[in-house]
Amino acid sequence: MTLLSDIPATATFENIVLPLGHDENQIIRFCQQVEFLINVTPDDSLRAACREASKRFKHFETSTAERADLYMLLAAINGKREVLTTERKKYFDQVLSHFEDARSRMKANDMCNLELIEEELSQVKQEYLRTCRQKSSVWLTQGELEGVDFEMLRENDQGEDGSRLRLPFQGMRWWKALSTARRSQTRRKIYTARASAAESNVSLLERAIVLRTRKAQLLGYEDYMQMTMRYNLIKSPAIVQDLLEDLEKQLSPLKDHLFKRWREMKGRESDDRGEEDDGKFHEWDRHYFTQKMVEGSYDVHADEVSQYFEMSGTIQRTLRIFEGVFGIMFAQLDDQKVDFLTNGQGRQALTWHPDVLVSAVWDAPQGDVGFTDEKGNRVYPSSCLLCDFDKPKENSHRYLQHHEVVVLFHELGHGIHDLVAKTEFARFHGASTAEDFNEAPSQMLEHWCWHPKVLKSLGQLHTAQDEVHDQEHLTHRQERSMPDHLIEKLLHSRKMKDAVKILGMLSVSHFQFAIGSARSIQEASEIDTTELFHFMMNQTLGMDHPGVSVQRKHIYASDMFSTVFGKEPRDDNAGLRYRRTILENGSGRDEMQMMVDFLERAPDPEAFLAHLGPIGHFDGKEGSSP
Repeated sequence: MTLLSDIPATATFENIVLPLGHDENQIIRFCQQVEFLINVTPDDSLRAACREASKRFKHFETSTAERADLYMLLAAINGKREVLTTERKKYFDQVLSHFEDARSRMKANDMCNLELIEEELSQVKQEYLRTCRQKSSVWLTQGELEGVDFEMLRENDQGEDGSRLRLPFQGMRWWKALSTARRSQTRRKIYTARASAAESNVSLLERAIVLRTRKAQLLGYEDYMQMTMRYNLIKSPAIVQDLLEDLEKQLSPLKDHLFKRWREMKGRESDDRGEEDDGKFHEWDRHYFTQKMVEGSYDVHADEVSQYFEMSGTIQRTLRIFEGVFGIMFAQLDDQKVDFLTNGQGRQALTWHPDVLVSAVWDAPQGDVGFTDEKGNRVYPSSCLLCDFDKPKENSHRYLQHHEVVVLFHELGHGIHDLVAKTEFARFHGASTAEDFNEAPSQMLEHWCWHPKVLKSLGQLHTAQDEVHDQEHLTHRQERSMPDHLIEKLLHSRKMKDAVKILGMLSVSHFQFAIGSARSIQEASEIDTTELFHFMMNQTLGMDHPGVSVQRKHIYASDMFSTVFGKEPRDDNAGLRYRRTILENGSGRDEMQMMVDFLERAPDPEAFLAHLGPIGHFDGKEGSSP
């Protein structure tokens, strides 16, 4: 058998790197299934087996990168400067960089340390997520729940005498309760109970900060942020921090105005209710008074809007919109079709839960999506839309809040990115793009939910006749569309909602940078994450979307929508051009060049803040355009 070390002279991309890529394609294919089941399966034993499999995948990746013989071959290939396709060149550069991280920057004993760090980080992450998945709740009396819809809690446990109801923190019912509970002490009770539900994760996070700092040092980086941003479009942490500081400065008047309005509203309500006012505005009051401002200043009531978004019908209409824009077709599979596809094994052969809906997706333009296997065949993708929506009660319908419709569009954006991508290597497929770009395509689709034409066709009152789809009911359905005056009020409220959302995301961004910028083990070990967390929230405006940070991807999303889709979001020619230029490439091409090709210029940050408008808009004084 010829040793690898004997053949560097004949090593090429075709005979060394391409086989590695094909093997990696299969590994990613199975690894993603394992990671997915960790998060969705109700079977504890299967979840445990998947965790073990995931650990082995990570160990294999680390140990492979430590192989001196493979590194020598890659270095030899690099010296030959072969002419490669754009995607192959990007793949080779990333593989070589990964091996260089593992070898050229470390001594032998450091390699052992890195493997131990990776193993402990994996254990910390799994324990952290396990704690997050634990079911938690808070018990509340009916008196404490003044203003809250009792019906959404009836299905949960009740106290022995029926005087108390359990509010679970899974799903969005806690958020609805926090937004509608009239008693400040109730809001405080809900907020603090949820905030402390995963208290043990604080020590895990602080341990992870130390481990990540040590890993970055071993690999030769100044800090963890520099290490993680090396594959981003913007690779300098300083540039991104400047963006955040500039954004916060521009939003500072809006933040001050919101705090003033909220404080005034709380003072008046405390007087009206005869409650003591401590002169402060607390985090647990923010959701409630934000909703009050939306209802008071803009006359937008969540339940009035929600009646136009019955979940099943909204999902189907959303799919129809995406069919027209992106040139694809969805066909939901009934039990008979599932049995045919699975040779009679039923849904359990395709899904992890009986409630999962399965659809076949067809490519209208007849392109070959997916990635390529070693024989040149396409490996066709599958994708899952996993949203935290409450399940409809038996013989009833579930109605989505407008913000849930936005979530639906966002997550479907990821799904479609996966479904229509066409790459040679699985690592570049779909939404597996640069971290500061990967959310941009989905965030762009959020803008659809704020466009009057889309709202007119998407928002429909639900009746029994919706089960009939023939032409005679077309006029009836049109008459049930969301009325223009409600659409106008909803659009008018967007500016304030977006300001609150962006300021909340700034908190996450600052926190992420703070815990990832330690330059020494001592500095990392001295970070008090609880104190830092509250400091960051006070500097901005709380935290609406944990884990969602403000970066340039939000700028890209706003620019692409306003430039190409702002006037006509359902333009199929623009949609197909977007699909061909952005979505199909995954990250097989340079993401910045893809945007330049699509926009026919460099991205412009102005669109990101343009829709916020002046402070006066927050007082419900002026109209709005999408």
